[in-house]
Amino acid sequence: MRRTSRPGLRLAFALSGLLPLAGIMARPVETQALVWTVFVAVLLMAPGQRTSGPGFVLAAVATGMAVELAAWAGHYAACTPQPALFHPQLGRDLMIGAGFYAGLGLAWAWLVRRFGFSVGKCFAVNGAMGVFLEQKGAAFLAGLQGLPQGAVLWVFVVLIYGPMAAIPPGTPSPRRRLWHFAAAALAAGAGAVAGTYAFGLVLMVFGLLPEPRPICAAPLW
Repeated sequence: MRRTSRPGLRLAFALSGLLPLAGIMARPVETQALVWTVFVAVLLMAPGQRTSGPGFVLAAVATGMAVELAAWAGHYAACTPQPALFHPQLGRDLMIGAGFYAGLGLAWAWLVRRFGFSVGKCFAVNGAMGVFLEQKGAAFLAGLQGLPQGAVLWVFVVLIYGPMAAIPPGTPSPRRRLWHFAAAALAAGAGAVAGTYAFGLVLMVFGLLPEPRPICAAPLW
């Protein structure tokens, strides 16, 4: 997402970051969309900043941790019986999530270096990939069954997943063919799934992944 010279578009982009703040006043509370607010603020403050490969992965993990923390907070506030998280207990949710976002970040670090995707293209591809990956495809099916209103759910998922990969890379962005974007979505999804299962396996080996308990009965561990 390049810094635009059009004041009107820049203002609209800035104002869009305020919309998720309304979720704090909603009942039940919606906190996950605050990731978009943070994303808008970061791009407005440092639109030209570039990130190296290791920094890209760390930034992806940090963004993902913010997503998980925001999602967990919303589910905890509502005492959701079956929260859409890796694990209802925050500590374990973040540990499993670290694998998901590390795998995602590693895949994108390679993709950006190999194909030279811009920030906007990373956002679009990862956002679209998230629609199919979120809740193991349940988000895509729910939106499909509820069309045309269901498209709002897809937009919401895109705004959550897009910032995870939209980290300014240090490579140019030449023109790409359609198959490059499809391959990137598959590679990013595969990296995220592989990271999740790898971290999950390690946690199971060390006995750190017990059966989930109700989120309000045992919120942290």
